[in-house]
Amino acid sequence: MLAAHFAARAAAAAAPSAAAPTATPTLALAFALGLAADLLRILRLWLRLAVIERRFRRHAAIGDVARLARQQGEARPRRWRRDMRPFLAKGKILGLRMRLAMRALLAVTAPAAAPAAPPAAPAATLVAFTPIRAAFALGVSLGTLAAYRTPAPLSKDAAPGLFSAERASEILKELVGDGVPHPMGSAADSQVRGLIVKRLTALGYTTELQTGLSCNDFGACGTPTNIVATRGELTGKDAVMLAAHYDSVPAGPGASDDGVGVANLLEIARVLTVTPPPRHPIVLLVTDGEEAGLLGASLFTRDHPLAKRIW
Repeated sequence: MLAAHFAARAAAAAAPSAAAPTATPTLALAFALGLAADLLRILRLWLRLAVIERRFRRHAAIGDVARLARQQGEARPRRWRRDMRPFLAKGKILGLRMRLAMRALLAVTAPAAAPAAPPAAPAATLVAFTPIRAAFALGVSLGTLAAYRTPAPLSKDAAPGLFSAERASEILKELVGDGVPHPMGSAADSQVRGLIVKRLTALGYTTELQTGLSCNDFGACGTPTNIVATRGELTGKDAVMLAAHYDSVPAGPGASDDGVGVANLLEIARVLTVTPPPRHPIVLLVTDGEEAGLLGASLFTRDHPLAKRIW
């Protein structure tokens, strides 16, 4: 639409002055119709978003999380994000189109400041300004990508005081490399728990198993077994906690949720043993029963004395 506008303005500049007055009302009508169509599209998007949000809130208000988990597993949050993503993207595109069309409409309908000025000058200025803005936006995007680029993973031969992604990967293979699911209360869950405790004990940490009945606000209950690890004497009140959960869903071994988190926590625990003591004491918490409804985390925050010392 903008290209048509610029072409029409160039043609109006080259044609006799008598043809110029007929081009402006036509372009103004075209831009006005485009704005009206985009407004209707945005209204339709927001109506569909309202329907999706209302359906999501209705399901969330049921309270029967166990039944929803059996029917849909973990698909509800992902489905919500999947349903929202295309509408938000379309809304951004339509908003950009409306801003461009409004600027072009104002440029078409605004009276000329100087009657003697050539009519093609505003279009030429806008055309010259657009590549500058595009180059600036491209430069900002490339600079942002360069600034937030993730560092290269370190090998297992890296210095002991550095976090090594390869060492964490080896820990992950040891924990879930057999591909066996280990939900809360299963024999495989107990085996993974034993591997974690063995590693922490070998690093010199004092480990404690916290077991108890825990229920969440939605009625899901269970008996999780948390792993609480500390090193040395805890002095002061403000402790810093690193947390992950080691249980998995019944359908998979939980490599990404949250085997990776446990492997990273164990590698960080190793790094802490060879680096100077931190300003605040460190508490390592590896919870159980997260997939059943944050049962292990609820048990720790409710009953464990260290929960009141976390900063």
